[in-house]
Amino acid sequence: MAKYQVSYSCGHIETVNLLGPHKQRERKLEWYRSHGLCSPCWHARRQEERDRASGEAAMEAFALGFAPLEGSAKSRNTTLGIA
Repeated sequence: MAKYQVSYSCGHIETVNLLGPHKQRERKLEWYRSHGLCSPCWHARRQEERDRASGEAAMEAFALGFAPLEGSAKSRNTTLGIA
């Protein structure tokens, strides 16, 4: 196992642990530099995708004539089995 300081495509720097042959580690580091996102940026992008999908689903439900959900967001998510 080797630790590397990686400068991600988003411009942030993090330390990563990489395993495997040197050639594979170098390939992974290059991918991080050209396409990878640091942890906070990756989580922010995922949240944006979830919010967009949720909005699209709400609009589709409204177009189909479903009643809006009631209650807090937390209660709606737990009743659907989403943690």
